[in-house]
Amino acid sequence: MDAKPEEVRELPNKNGRNSWIIVNAETGEAVMETWDSTLIPKLRIKYQAVPARKYLEDLNAKIKQNTGE
Repeated sequence: MDAKPEEVRELPNKNGRNSWIIVNAETGEAVMETWDSTLIPKLRIKYQAVPARKYLEDLNAKIKQNTGE
């Protein structure tokens, strides 16, 4: 779930604000959600920012795959 710099500003939600899920780069485990885009460039290599919509779409697809739906 790598977020490339150009992805950081895309996928606005209904209220026009973006949020990102900060995930552990090694495990993919979600650590926190943020709406502060200034945090993204400050992340250490251990963490990655994934747009919330993409994170949730990927999570839902994984759940569906694992449950056979």
